[in-house]
Amino acid sequence: MSRDADPSEPPQRKIAWLGPVLVWGVAAAVLLSQLGATGLWTLGELPVLDRTLAALGEPRSELIRSPWLPDQLRTFVYAATGQADAGLRLPGALAGLGLVALALVSARRLGWSPAWVALAGCFALAMPGLLASSRTVLGNPTGELWLSAASLCLIACCDRSRRSGSEHSGVGRRIALAGLGLSCLVAAVASLGVVLGGCLPLVLVALADVARDPEHGKLELPRWAVISAWTGAALAGFVGLWLAWNQGEGYIPLLGAAKDLDLLETPSKASFTDTLEAFGYQAFPFTGLVVLGLLGPGRARWPALWLGVALVVVSVWALTYGPTPTPVTIPAALLATAACKRMFDSDEPIAARRLLVFGAILGAMVLGKDAGRTPQRVASPLLQLTELEFPQPGVVPGFDLVTSLPRLTKQFAGLLLLAHVLAPRSKDQREWAWAPAWVVVRLNTLATIVDRLVTRARVGGSGLQRMRAAAPLVLVFGALAHQVWAFGIVTLTQVNQQMSIAAPLRGFVAGVEAGEIPEPALGLHRIRDPGLEYYGPGTEHEVFLSNRSDLDKWLSAETPRTALIRRSDLPPIFSATRSGDRPLFVLDNSHHGYVLVANFLPAGRDDQNPLLGIAFDQPLTLANPTLVGWNPYVELIAWEIEGALHRGSTATLHAVFRVHRPLPAGTKMYARLQKGKVSRVAAEPHELTGGALPANYWRAGDYIHHRFEFQVPWLEVLPGEHELIVGLRRSEKSNLKISTPEGKRGEYGVEVRGKSHEFAKIGVVELAW
Repeated sequence: MSRDADPSEPPQRKIAWLGPVLVWGVAAAVLLSQLGATGLWTLGELPVLDRTLAALGEPRSELIRSPWLPDQLRTFVYAATGQADAGLRLPGALAGLGLVALALVSARRLGWSPAWVALAGCFALAMPGLLASSRTVLGNPTGELWLSAASLCLIACCDRSRRSGSEHSGVGRRIALAGLGLSCLVAAVASLGVVLGGCLPLVLVALADVARDPEHGKLELPRWAVISAWTGAALAGFVGLWLAWNQGEGYIPLLGAAKDLDLLETPSKASFTDTLEAFGYQAFPFTGLVVLGLLGPGRARWPALWLGVALVVVSVWALTYGPTPTPVTIPAALLATAACKRMFDSDEPIAARRLLVFGAILGAMVLGKDAGRTPQRVASPLLQLTELEFPQPGVVPGFDLVTSLPRLTKQFAGLLLLAHVLAPRSKDQREWAWAPAWVVVRLNTLATIVDRLVTRARVGGSGLQRMRAAAPLVLVFGALAHQVWAFGIVTLTQVNQQMSIAAPLRGFVAGVEAGEIPEPALGLHRIRDPGLEYYGPGTEHEVFLSNRSDLDKWLSAETPRTALIRRSDLPPIFSATRSGDRPLFVLDNSHHGYVLVANFLPAGRDDQNPLLGIAFDQPLTLANPTLVGWNPYVELIAWEIEGALHRGSTATLHAVFRVHRPLPAGTKMYARLQKGKVSRVAAEPHELTGGALPANYWRAGDYIHHRFEFQVPWLEVLPGEHELIVGLRRSEKSNLKISTPEGKRGEYGVEVRGKSHEFAKIGVVELAW
């Protein structure tokens, strides 16, 4: 890559370079702050901590082998910081900061102006893959840093297009760059293995020769450098292939990996496109922009080759060694910037610019839909989690990635569309082409007035045109800043808290130290999380309760008692304490899998029990009384719908049940809006109380407040009156029969529907357009 200025760029003042410096400073603030505020992930980070403690001399077993250099760096920093969680994550954060710096340098070498250089750095910082690897110990950001630095330094030292002030200083600089590049190459091999860390960067150096065309940066590599790079890449690839071919089930340090035995037994578990899909989530929601930049890279031709080659190599590698993060943060950021540069360039035909905008928005919206369906793939782009391992929406207050991640893509798409509208028009585009002649005259008059108001005589040129040229960049900067905040700070902090057991345990320890919890002993019921060893109060204060009877005895003691239980055990404990008229308080409800409960409430604390708003001793008053009974279990006595009912709206059904006997486990409720046979809303059965308090734990005499949020479709419904039909499903093949009313009609306008006496109409609502 060459640093010759892009002829399409205007001359820049030196103060303009404060932009890239500011971006790097923001990256440092984001990546280096609050690294130890949340605990380590049980599934992904604690195994790394075990390796680190083993290297420090502590006895550990069943360790997972990994490349040598990243573990050594983590071990050194972890020991130097007093064995703090932040020390374990600090090397990754510094590596992420280095990748942002290399993205800024690479953008400058392409000849872009400071504004576009800063935008490239923002794209690199906003990549979920970089944010996740920098704020956790997942992935291998140090290996990607060494790989990127090796490629860039080796190309820079061999590039004959670079000119220095004196021959002596030029030779010295090339020698220094060569030494730095070779050192980074060795570090890349020690971090990624001989294939990804040795062969891949050398291939990238050799492929830089295809960018000789002056149109794409005037990069000139001598023939000996290209031949040497190809030779080194072939040698590293041959060594890696020979080692992989003769590798058994063990770990080979030079390869930096052990074969995935599950994939060897069942190769169909992985496909070549899995890496492409994973890369799409690592670049969320900019994947569409990156692909568009790949199709028309302009001066970013070598980054396009980098991205393509790395994806192919890692895709083949992952078929044998399992999921592997693709080291393409820098080329992805450069290509996304190149796509934006073409999108807002007035020299581009308007049809091409509109096609770019459409492709970028379409890519973002598709990713947003996938994020709503499988949020764990975006929130955890470097560690594949199943749906059961990842927190479900609605369990913890304020944690709902099914809603927040798609909203993030819509905001990005909207700002991108607005930036395109405000950007200077293309040369082949007629101003106000959509408006009639009399409107054009008035708009031109208004534009002239505004131009005179914003134009400064000392600067020269049209002030309005300068504002239109700057507006798209400002909007894209705003979109990226929002992405960094919403994903890098808010979402990742929430995910880190949910994936670690540290929060409730740290809360208990802090309560004991503050004197709020008088008894330091902590009861543990069915807690098998390895994080207990690191964040717990210590074995001398841990009391393991083998069954629910022991837990009941522990919490029914006269003295203050505290226990950590699974969230799934809260309903039976809650039901048992209500039946025994014993106190039960939830001191910590911040984790999706565990809750901290006690038989007392410390002064100044609120009861965080999520079940308090569900079960009551007295009936609730709702807008519509009714009476539908399923003898001998429950009666539905009231209902109302909160929210407007129209196409695309979201509303909440409130229903109150009077309990005579617990319902069978797994019982679900039908509550659908129906207009004949042609219009239905929420036709499928749903869990009672959303699963928070299962129906088999309801007790006689309780009044249960059930809430069900549903969405009215845009197209599949008709406006007008809809009947509210209710019923209870016992299993997939049977429903509970309605006992009240006994006939076809009952109180409050209830009408039983169907010959089997299983459904009833309890009211009518109006669905608007």
